[in-house]
Amino acid sequence: MILDLVRNDLGQGGRTGSVEVVEALAVRPFGSVQHMVSAVEAGLAPGTGLAAILRATLPGGSVTGAPKHAVCAHLARTEAAPRELLQRPGVDRPRGTIDLAMPIRTAHNCAGEAVTYWAGGGITRLSDPAEEWKEVWLKARAIQP
Repeated sequence: MILDLVRNDLGQGGRTGSVEVVEALAVRPFGSVQHMVSAVEAGLAPGTGLAAILRATLPGGSVTGAPKHAVCAHLARTEAAPRELLQRPGVDRPRGTIDLAMPIRTAHNCAGEAVTYWAGGGITRLSDPAEEWKEVWLKARAIQP
């Protein structure tokens, strides 16, 4: 679902026929979890600027789920604060390209007084709530001493 959402997002400003999945569902091990990782590329359509691409791709589907705009509206109504850090783009590259990345699990230290750490998981119609809750705590364990 997320891979298709990203392909669709890039297609909004991508040159027709240029959207390409260059890596799909690769499993990568990290310190406390394994993640499926995919990479999607697209050539920029003539007349499309970076701002249009950022509007189409942010926030990322791995953070919102789908349908993206409906989910974002719901999150804005129900969450205590906006997901500011999660909506920042990645790194400028040479040759006029940009890599976009979403920091999914991050810690924020506010003036040395408190650390806020976010961890979550994707919920679908077929999800087992108890298993999803276990996954959130597994991810959150990464920051515990």
